[in-house]
Amino acid sequence: MGILDEVVEYCSFLVEKVKPYLDYREISLSTAKELKLGYFPMNFSELLKNVTTPKKLRSIGIVKSSTFSLFSGRLIFPIADWKGNVVALAGRKISRKIKGPK
Repeated sequence: MGILDEVVEYCSFLVEKVKPYLDYREISLSTAKELKLGYFPMNFSELLKNVTTPKKLRSIGIVKSSTFSLFSGRLIFPIADWKGNVVALAGRKISRKIKGPK
C-alpha cells in the first residue's frame, strides 16, 4: 500500500464529518464510501501521527509544511489507475471560509 492509499483510507474514515455537504450535493454516504471519497481535515496532525510522516507527504506534494496542505478542509476524490491503485488526489472546497481554489 502506497502513501496515497494510506491517505485515502484515513480520509475516507472521516467522510461522515462532511455529511451535510454530501447531502447538499445529493451524494449518499454509501456512495461516498463506495467511491472512497474522504475528508482532509484542517488540522491534519492526526494524519501525521497515524498514517505517515510529514517528509513523505511533502515528497508527494500533499503538504507544503507541517501546518499547510492544499487539501485542508476539502472533500477528497481519489484518482486511480486501471488496476485500482491511487495515483493522485483531487479536492473540492466545502466551505467559503477556506482560502484558495475550489
